[in-house]
Amino acid sequence: MKNLLLFVPFLIALFACNTQPEGYQISGTIKGAKGKTLFLASTSRVDSVIVDSEDKFVFTGKINEPDFLNLYFDRMNPILLFLDSTEQVSIESDFESFARTYTVSGSGTSEQILGLQKELYSTFNTLQQLYNDKMKGADSTNIDSLK
Repeated sequence: MKNLLLFVPFLIALFACNTQPEGYQISGTIKGAKGKTLFLASTSRVDSVIVDSEDKFVFTGKINEPDFLNLYFDRMNPILLFLDSTEQVSIESDFESFARTYTVSGSGTSEQILGLQKELYSTFNTLQQLYNDKMKGADSTNIDSLK
């Protein structure tokens, strides 16, 4: 009986440490966004929060299966996330360059999406620079063929 009494607190502590979160959480800081409305959209719903006085926000929710979510102030410039049902994701950004200069942690797939987007922006900028360089040196007779 004495051994059982010593074992019970151990079991309680063990189960308390192994509880899984009951859903996802997306939180973070967006410098310069105090008081602005931030949206989180999935295929089936849209949620919103007001960024607090310390430029912080938190979304919590439940999803039955992994899903893509868009985090945005402006629908034209969203941060694309891919979340599992219990991921705890952190976002850091600046309001002025929200979807261009953010960091994400807590979701491996969302981190990979960010890496891909950085590569795409870099490639686009290189192509844009090449185009601009060619157009500067072009004469008016062959501009259509360069385009």
